[in-house]
Amino acid sequence: MGKRGRNRPSRRRTQRTDPVESRVAEAATVGWMLTTVVTLVADLGLLVAWAIVARSDAQSLPEAVAVLPGLLLFTATITGILAVLLVPAVYFLRLQYPPWQITVAALGIGLFPIACRGVLAF
Repeated sequence: MGKRGRNRPSRRRTQRTDPVESRVAEAATVGWMLTTVVTLVADLGLLVAWAIVARSDAQSLPEAVAVLPGLLLFTATITGILAVLLVPAVYFLRLQYPPWQITVAALGIGLFPIACRGVLAF
């Protein structure tokens, strides 16, 4: 019988072949994704709140429920604008660009509340 640990693999560090992003680039990417997710949640909540308000009698709803679609639209608009504005910053700061599908989805999510405001203006 041999001693324990003789056949252990060596603990050599492997070198990374992919580019290492700076902390600023990582922070910008995380901020971009967080604003995109918050915008998506606010968009989905907005659609649910509109459905609830549209299906019920306006007199029977509490005032807090009646103003909820407007509040969620405001929240989604602000965070959507931030998400759209962070796209050029992320592309400028990163060495390796994010996938184009993620960028297109983030732009669509960020521009949705602005399009809703445009539709409601008519």
